[in-house]
This record gives sequence, structure tokens and C-alpha cells, in this order.
Amino acid sequence: MTRDICVISTHQSLTDKIQRIIDEMREDIDVYTATLGQAVYLCQRLAEKGAKVFISRGGNARYLQKKLSYTVVNITHNLSDYLEALERAKNVRGRVGVFSYENKLDDIDTVGKLMCIDIKQYIFRDLIEAKSVVLEAITDGIVLGIGGIVTGRIAEEAGIEYIVIDSSRTSIVNAIASAKQLLQVQQEENKRAENYKIQMENYQAILSFSYSGIIAIDDNCIVTAFNPIAEKIIGIAAENAIGNKIHKLFAGSQLMNVLKTGKPEHNQIMKVNGRNIYTNRIPICIGGKVKGVVATFEEVTKIQEDEQEIRRKLHSKGLTAKYHFSDILGSSGALRQAISIAKSYAKTSSTVLIQGESGTGKELFAQSIHNSSHRRHRPFVAINCAALPKDLLESELFGYEDGTFTGARKGGKMGLFEVAHGGTIFLDEIAEIPLSLQAQLLRVLQEREIRRLGSDKIIPVDVRIIAATNKNLEVELENKRFREDLFYRINVLKLDIPSLRERREDIGEIGLYFLNKSYSDTYLYNKALWDKVLEHLSMYPWHGNIRELENILERLVIMTERRIIDLGNYEGLIGSMIGGKPLTGGNDNCLQNDEKGCIYKALMQNGWNRTAAAKELCISRSTLWRKMKRYGIGT
Repeated sequence: MTRDICVISTHQSLTDKIQRIIDEMREDIDVYTATLGQAVYLCQRLAEKGAKVFISRGGNARYLQKKLSYTVVNITHNLSDYLEALERAKNVRGRVGVFSYENKLDDIDTVGKLMCIDIKQYIFRDLIEAKSVVLEAITDGIVLGIGGIVTGRIAEEAGIEYIVIDSSRTSIVNAIASAKQLLQVQQEENKRAENYKIQMENYQAILSFSYSGIIAIDDNCIVTAFNPIAEKIIGIAAENAIGNKIHKLFAGSQLMNVLKTGKPEHNQIMKVNGRNIYTNRIPICIGGKVKGVVATFEEVTKIQEDEQEIRRKLHSKGLTAKYHFSDILGSSGALRQAISIAKSYAKTSSTVLIQGESGTGKELFAQSIHNSSHRRHRPFVAINCAALPKDLLESELFGYEDGTFTGARKGGKMGLFEVAHGGTIFLDEIAEIPLSLQAQLLRVLQEREIRRLGSDKIIPVDVRIIAATNKNLEVELENKRFREDLFYRINVLKLDIPSLRERREDIGEIGLYFLNKSYSDTYLYNKALWDKVLEHLSMYPWHGNIRELENILERLVIMTERRIIDLGNYEGLIGSMIGGKPLTGGNDNCLQNDEKGCIYKALMQNGWNRTAAAKELCISRSTLWRKMKRYGIGT
């Protein structure tokens, strides 16, 4: 009996390896060996016998995906799978050919240069091209080939030494897990289709469990459907309603009017037993004639409760702030002062403007403010205003109605201001918002209400706005790139995040936390050397701030783990990676000892050009502006 999941291996050694892993995992999975056209034929036969999901590797998997309509999971491989082969290739004198199906391998050329290996990549899409690229590689004078089994066989027949890349155990296990999940999804979809058929046959059950009240009448105004929610809202038992004329139950019923006109009535408000009811009345037309009317209705208070529940569920699906002030690393005076100010801002609902260079942790502060406020159990919605074009940003912020533009989601879409109702919306890179959209944002700040695109309805919203930028908005005002009225609206509570250069004493703590969190084994293996590296890192200006620091550390760890570099010459390595020189006194010491005098001197020497003075002082222009205001220089 053919099992639901089958593995199509490319060569026998891989087949044996996968079989051992499957036996260890005790999975009901069959393993076969076939490539390209033979693999397609095999999968078709297995599918006829009941196989539903196939697993294969690399080019073989992508070939099957093109040729078959069945689900095919790829045993992915990455650069690390090639490192062992590249280590062997280091000892080869001459060009090394790397063969892959359809796409080139990212970064392998760079790694080859680092390892002093002359690498050329060859791409093929079928067996004919595979033979062609091997011949081309021979013409190019390769002495060693690296890749999959298809080109491997051709290369070996031509007398070329070849290393077949094997898949790691982790890749195989992950592919099996993905295949099981996809199989489960298929089974669930089949089950849903069966359930849908049953539901269609038992429509009365749907009426009974509907969250809306439902009443239906025929063309003689006789009630034909009256569900439990209708009983609850109207206060009449279904057995007393069904079969009676609608006007005997409700003297002012509008269902008879819809029966006469044949025109639907949407979004109507009516009074029933002293309660506000929201209703829709829809005619039932058969053969162009009105044969009845269906009305759905809900209590307005229930709709409001449902709206809050929907927002709560959206909140639980990722619209949360996960960081707190305790997650902000560092003990420097500049950072502690920023945290203290931010904590005081968290006690209010006023708009906050966070300014700081890229990579300083502006969103970390925004999330911490939200989590320390009374809105912490409500949504936290973040959007990068620089990442989206103007039209898309507008629809994301304010939402849109059904049919507003081509490609619009059916039924319309709720905007992020609506999603954030009751909580906080974080507008990152607010300086990048186009001037035309700034006017709409100003209205939200002033009126606390929005209007979806394509709609004439006003929707009130209760949101706290936290804006952030890495630009000096006062400079943007001077250059007419930011509205003055919007600036004064968002600049209610201002928070300046210090750059890493301004709190260099925190660099070691941040770096140590990152190493212990992600690469603890590597750190502990050579703790003394890594401590020296962290100490040396504090000497650099870090214009990319914390993000740049983490990137450099991650690169150092990976390259040392892969034995691509040796940390022995860490000073030279770090300098080449950062592309800058360490600070050795000078302006840095000047700023620490006599900050006001140093700033004044730099401005005088540069003809009061702030950009040039900031560069000389190794600080950002916005930081220089802030310090000038603090010391009363030039104001």
C-alpha cells in the first residue's frame, strides 16, 4: 500500500540516509530513487495509488514542481551545505565548477574569493542543458565539480572529479515536517468541503446558530423563517410567528414595502421593544419576480461588542508590543535619562515624538511606552511610513470601501487607525509621509476621526499616536518638506534617543547580551578573546548604532564558526568590516571633558556649518542641534 507521503531521492546514498532518519522518527513514509523525467513518471504512478505529498531535493524538486500538479516539498540546502566541499576545493589547483538547477547560489562567489578558490557557477534547466553546461565547464578548464547528482554523473563520465552535495539531517527533518503539515492541510480542506455539503443540506441548522436575527416572508407576507436570535430580540416564539402575516406581528414592518418595490434596504436603524436594532432587508427574486423578503438584524450594542471582540482577536494575532523598559540595555546616564522621560510620558495619552538616528531603538521605546500605559491591553499597531508608496500608505492608514479601486479587497478593508482603536499606533519615519497625506493625518490628530477611501462615513477613533523619525523635523520645516501645523501637533511630548556614540559605555553590555543570547557556545569557548573584541568595539563611532553593532558581531561569529577568518587579528578585521577607524581621543575626549567649549570651537572653525561641525565631533546633526539648545549656543 502506497503511503500518503513519498520521498523521491536523487541518489542511493541519499536514499539510505533519508531511510535511516525516517526509521529513527518512526514515520510512515516511503523512499524511492529517481531523477527528472523518471521521477515525474514515478510520482504519477504513486499518486494513482494514493500518494498525496512528495518530497525531493534541489533541482529535482523544482523540476517535479513544474511538471506535476501535486504538492512537492523541497529539501532545501544553503551555503553551509557547501562548506565541507569548499574546504576540499581549497586544495585543488585550478577552476572549480558549481552546478545548480535554474538559479545561482547566493554568496558562494564571495565565499570562494575569501577562501581563494576560483569558482564559476553553471546553471541548467533540464537534462540536455545539464550535459551542455558540463561540456562548457570542461572547455573552461574546471578540475573539480560541485553540485547535484545529475551533473555529477555527466561530469564523472567525462573524467572530471566531482563532489555531490549532500543534504543535512536538519534539512531532511524540516522537509518531512513541512510535508506532514501540508498533508494535514489537504485533509482539513477535504473535511471542510464535506462539512459544507452537509451544511447546505441542513440550512435550518445555519439559521438556528446564526448570530443575527433572521426573518423571512413569502410573497403573501406570511412569515416562513424565524430563528432563535429573532425570538430573543423581538420577544415572540417562532411557533407563534411562522405561518402568520407579518403585519399582525409588527404593525410598522417595512418588509411589505420591500416586497412591493423589490429594492433592498441596507443599514437601517429601527426601534424594537425600546432597543436600537440595525437591520438589512433583501428581496428574494426568482425569474425576475419578487417572491419574498429576508431581513437580518442585530442589536446595536451587540455590534459594538463584536467590534471590540474583532479588534481583540486582531490584537492577539500579532498587533502587540512585546518590549518593555526592562528590555532596553545600557546603564549610561544618557540612556537612563531617556528612559526616565519615556516612563513619565507613558502615564499620559498625549502624542509622543521620538527622534533619534537609525538603529537607536526608537520602536523599542515606543513599545515600552505602550506597555507601561493604561492602553497596554489594547492593540499596538506599527507602520513604517517610508516603506510604502503614497497611495498604498493612505489605504493602509485609513482603509477603503469595497470597489474603491482596482484590486481592492472585496468587502473593503479596515485601516490601521481603526485596528488600533483603544490602543497605540506607531508611525515610524513620519518625516517621509507626503505633504498631501500629512493634511489627512493632521485631521485625525485634531478631530480623532477617520474616513475610509471611497466612503462618506466618519468613523471616530480613540488612539494614542507615537511618531518617530531619524530626521531633524525643524530642518524639514525650513525646507518646506513637513507641515508646520502637523509638527506642532505631534511635537507635544518630545523624546530624544541618544546614539550609541553618546553612550559608548553601553556597547560592551549590548554586545555581551547579543552573544549570550544567540551564540553563547561560541562566546564561552573563547570568552577572554571575545571580551577583548567587545572592549575594542567601544572605540568605534557606530553610525549605524545598535543595528550595526549586532550585524558586525553576527558576521564575526559566523565567519569564525565557519573558519573563514581567525579572530587573532580582530582589530584589523573589525576595522575592515566597519569601514572606519577607531576613535583615539581627540574630539571624543574633548566632548567628554568640555562639551560646551568643544561644540563652540567646532562651530567656529567650520563657519557655523552644523553639518561640518557634527562630522568633526563624530555626532549626528540632530544630536548637535540638541546639545546647542541645551547649552544655549547660537540661540
